[in-house]
Amino acid sequence: MAYVLPPLPYSQDALAPHISAETLDFHYGKHHAGYVTKLNSIITPELKAHSIEEIVAKTYIAAKVIATDSDLSRTLLGFLRFVPPHHHNQGPTNVPAGIYNSAAQTFNHTFYWNSLAPVASRQAAPSEKLHALINKSFGSFDAFKTKFSDIA
Repeated sequence: MAYVLPPLPYSQDALAPHISAETLDFHYGKHHAGYVTKLNSIITPELKAHSIEEIVAKTYIAAKVIATDSDLSRTLLGFLRFVPPHHHNQGPTNVPAGIYNSAAQTFNHTFYWNSLAPVASRQAAPSEKLHALINKSFGSFDAFKTKFSDIA
């Protein structure tokens, strides 16, 4: 399987003025695309049939990458909770670290872009079900926001 750069869920100028179209073009169109291109150039035949997420899970220990307290490591370690345990390290045992790095960075960047949204597309309030749970736990949505801000 050839891995492709997933399309952005918004236009390249949609995040301005916080992230300019030029910055987005550089980080998405060159940086993120570079990880996808690199992964396609170094992926081993036995891993080609797997998703990006499976490659990250299968090569995490095999590439002997030591997790640190970085944002990327926390993201990936958090993600591994959602990969069925039988997928962890079921890949080759001698995988070049570049495969892990390229797949992990591809995942990380895709996750990042999908975590952002233009102001106009953001929900003003949580869904009814979530709103009811927030009210039950905190008394009101405003109380939740205050508590969340105080902790953050």
